Amino acid sequence: MKTTTLETHGPAAPVTGAHAGGGAPKRGVIAFEFAGAIDPLTHPGAPRILGSYAASGPCMVGVVTKAAGSTDGSWERHDGGDELLVILRGRATFTVNLPDGTTEVTEVGPGQALLIPRGAAHSGHIADDVCVLFVTPSDGNAVWSDVEAGARRR
Repeated sequence: MKTTTLETHGPAAPVTGAHAGGGAPKRGVIAFEFAGAIDPLTHPGAPRILGSYAASGPCMVGVVTKAAGSTDGSWERHDGGDELLVILRGRATFTVNLPDGTTEVTEVGPGQALLIPRGAAHSGHIADDVCVLFVTPSDGNAVWSDVEAGARRR
């Protein structure tokens, strides 16, 4: 399992979920911080590519708020494309089970984002109430819970 913690200060260099070893690089979670990416003095006149987004159909763009602990045990997967999550407020830790069988855990806070690849099952633990901007496929979505029936959530 790979764990990534983004710092809230410093450069905007994306932290990628690249894996060591031979062969073609595998696509993992891309985590980045917007603060440095939008600084015009850091990258004058040229676009800063933070990642690439892929979807096979229409996508939804929205904002959602979730209370601390409210998503524990909830999982989702998007077979129709990648999912982009931008943390506007609060803190969360996301566990992403990649299609190649590896797991990545990433902590994110305000001004940070995750680009979760198509087909990767993921779950978030909300540490502080969050507000999240999302771009996610409209089709091919699955949602489930690993909390036993009748078990109480925090």
